Amino acid sequence: MAVDGKRVRRSHDKAAGTAAIEFVSAGARNQRLTVGQVKVAVKSNQITAVPELLKTLDLEGAVVTVEALNTRKEIAARIREKKAD
Repeated sequence: MAVDGKRVRRSHDKAAGTAAIEFVSAGARNQRLTVGQVKVAVKSNQITAVPELLKTLDLEGAVVTVEALNTRKEIAARIREKKAD
């Protein structure tokens, strides 16, 4: 299960002062299947969104990969709580 964050290009509005839309998704990349997705809150970041995404997934027995940005003890602990590696 690959967990990855993306920012939607050209989704910001300078005139209105709104930031670009950012989300974190989890999926089986070889099968081109997204199994979960969470929008990153305004004035927040992926680090806070990844644990929210992990809460929603059944990961027992899965191998979970994350970007270097998300290699944190709290996120690793959440993955282990879900009985995943």
